[in-house]
Amino acid sequence: MDLKVLILDDEYIILDGLCSFPWEMYGCCVVGSAEDGAEGLELAARHHPDIILSDIKMPGMNGLEFSEQVKKESPDTEIILLTGYDNFSFAQQALRIGVCEYLLKPVNFREMHAVIEQVCSRIRLRNKQKKDYSEMRKKYQQTLPMVRSKLISDLIYGRFRDPADMAVRMELLNIRMEQHVFVYARITSAGDGQTADLEPVLYDFVVCNICEEFLRQTSVQVYSETDTLGYCFIVVYPKSMDGRDCVSHCVQACEEIQKNIKDITMGDISFGISLAQTDPYSVNMSYKQAVEACEQCVYMGEDSSILEYTDVADVQMNTWNITEGERKRLFSEVARGNIETARNFAGQIFEGCEDLDVMRYAAMELLISCFQYLGNESQKFRTAVERTSVLTESIEKMYSCHTRRELLEYLKKSLGFLADQNRGG
Repeated sequence: MDLKVLILDDEYIILDGLCSFPWEMYGCCVVGSAEDGAEGLELAARHHPDIILSDIKMPGMNGLEFSEQVKKESPDTEIILLTGYDNFSFAQQALRIGVCEYLLKPVNFREMHAVIEQVCSRIRLRNKQKKDYSEMRKKYQQTLPMVRSKLISDLIYGRFRDPADMAVRMELLNIRMEQHVFVYARITSAGDGQTADLEPVLYDFVVCNICEEFLRQTSVQVYSETDTLGYCFIVVYPKSMDGRDCVSHCVQACEEIQKNIKDITMGDISFGISLAQTDPYSVNMSYKQAVEACEQCVYMGEDSSILEYTDVADVQMNTWNITEGERKRLFSEVARGNIETARNFAGQIFEGCEDLDVMRYAAMELLISCFQYLGNESQKFRTAVERTSVLTESIEKMYSCHTRRELLEYLKKSLGFLADQNRGG
């Protein structure tokens, strides 16, 4: 694109000579000329020139006054002043208003070529930098949701080791959590409503939207994430709000969500709700509290499909528990159809668990989670009803086991059966 040039001089012969300069050699075109500063300002406002050549001595408004007015409106406009004298005072004034180039009269066209080439190069470099910056900013804006999502994920899974670094990143991304409650949800039965046959990604989208809609009604903000087994929601409240009230609002929202999920999908959903916290660095702890409460819903009956962490805080499984790493590795082996590896690893997981009831509930929850993790990957299950039937039968038999050995053998058998479903899938 041509650079636009505006020329001012009160002497017609000089004005005509400057307009006749071979501007096209430098990718420029003259968009206007004037014989005084007032007319020059009108043309500058109309054409927004990239380069202005202006004589200093003109009737009315002189070149320095004219340049100062132009620079106020268009700081990037390059101005070359034409002067009949060379002195330090002039240079000082020119620099003060942002004019870095001037030519002495009578104009030496060899010098003018050098100055124009230099000015044009400077303008094009600046324009390129602006374009590059604009494109980079556009790309940044496009990736911003993903960057925010990554930070939320890092908060949930405790990947930050430095609270100060975490705070800086949150500030840069405009993520504020004066007070939060963590809500964790799991679908306990998909039902057979209009969304039951949706692909998993679309089904998750529907569930997340319903949950966010109701959780957002009484909160400042809701941040969401899905893990392999359920849905995570960080519900943000003002710091001035009582923590118990925050939790109560979440419970009420979860009750409404359950009704809507039931109406739309004919399915059931369980919730675990953490304590209210004011430190964003504790989001990972809140996540664990909510997951623990939600897991208790699995075997505490239909009347306990929404549990707060305070409801289950005293239901501790001694000092033994299944780690997230063990859970993921077991699910991975089952998903890949590695029957013996899955069975042997299940034995290793429960090796240190001495209490039969603790082991029973942990094994039942582990098997349910494994079914949910696999989803539709088990190709030999023809329908969701068949999968549910197999799971129900397995849970009933595990519940009736009388010894740790009997329970472990049935769990291994069930995991081996699931792994066999995924062979060659």
